[in-house]
Amino acid sequence: MMKINLALDWTPNINHIGFFVAQNQGFFKEYDLDVNLISPSEDNYALTPAKKVELGKADLALCPTESLISYRTKENSFPLLGIAAIFQEDLSAIAVRKDSHINSPKDLDGK
Repeated sequence: MMKINLALDWTPNINHIGFFVAQNQGFFKEYDLDVNLISPSEDNYALTPAKKVELGKADLALCPTESLISYRTKENSFPLLGIAAIFQEDLSAIAVRKDSHINSPKDLDGK
């Protein structure tokens, strides 16, 4: 059985329901998966889900797109990779100053 630690992005809520239903109904076990759902409250929100992956405390993380961008643009970048989207539309956004002259994702190149 493969053990997987999945860091949730926030207090367990309706966005996570599919993971809890799958766990409760034994769907993970049908595929030889032992999935541990890690609530951020376990460390009092001290580490972001992406940081937990970087530190090896989680194998996968639910996190906003901004985490992927942030990790790839650090001086010592960590190769965090987005592999799936839970929602068809991103529920978060990248905020920039109005006078930044960034008007599209393309304008973020090199930033």
